[in-house]
Amino acid sequence: MTNALLGQRLRQQRKRRGLTIEQLAEMIGLSKNYVSLIERGQKLSSMATLIKIVNSLHISADVLLCDEVESVSCVVDEELDQRIRALEPHQRKAVFAILDSVIDAIPDLTASSSEDSAE
Repeated sequence: MTNALLGQRLRQQRKRRGLTIEQLAEMIGLSKNYVSLIERGQKLSSMATLIKIVNSLHISADVLLCDEVESVSCVVDEELDQRIRALEPHQRKAVFAILDSVIDAIPDLTASSSEDSAE
């Protein structure tokens, strides 16, 4: 992972939360210039700073480090959560109905794959 990629993800998450660089910097106790350098990929934050950042943004470290972390299920969970929350109630109901249908079909799909493999 490059510093630039980490910085891009940080900027994206900060903006998603509706925060300015100044606001985030104040939350984590750093100067806005330092946060700007991290976002531009010119500085790599310390572990302590990274922890302050993810806690302040209320995100999992996986969101910023997904290229380096083997298990990124939290990233997928967060993305699904954000997408579902953005829907109208009737749209959510439809999504859950589709999801239930897919989940119900999984045993059948698994059984078919096992039968095909046995042949």
